[in-house]
Amino acid sequence: MTERDTNSCMYLLDFHCPRYKELPDIGLYMDQVVHILDEVFVALYGVSSAITPSMINNYVKQGIIQPHVKKKYSRDHMAYLVVVCLLKQIFTMSEICTLLEVQQRAKPVGESYDIFCGLLEKSLRYVVLRNEEDNPFLGSSDTYEAKLLRSSILAVAHTLYAKIMTA
Repeated sequence: MTERDTNSCMYLLDFHCPRYKELPDIGLYMDQVVHILDEVFVALYGVSSAITPSMINNYVKQGIIQPHVKKKYSRDHMAYLVVVCLLKQIFTMSEICTLLEVQQRAKPVGESYDIFCGLLEKSLRYVVLRNEEDNPFLGSSDTYEAKLLRSSILAVAHTLYAKIMTA
């Protein structure tokens, strides 16, 4: 890896995707949701506005996430929004719905989301450093759901890396 490669992507190694228990456990209004998600995505993409209120409303209309309750969004909403925002870089909304449905059948939201976060961080390290011990496919279960999740996350990591390197 060249010096430019390392310098351009080094911040990806420090990215922390907030775990389910780190997401607010109180009902949040739309502006609070957008603010919190902006903080997550600025750390990853270097820019804000990875999500807007209009996008969230469209995700609800399309059935990708559940509607708010009394204008407030839950921890589950936040987890879904993080996943959707990351996956939309690679997949269509229809494909994302399918991926989410598969995961919903396999594990509860919090557990599935935490697995997603851990695999994302591991995949980013693997893509940037090419360190085999960070390969998300090593030592993993071979269920259909696990293969699908790991492949999807690895695609996100590779796309993000390619975008940074070509910027």
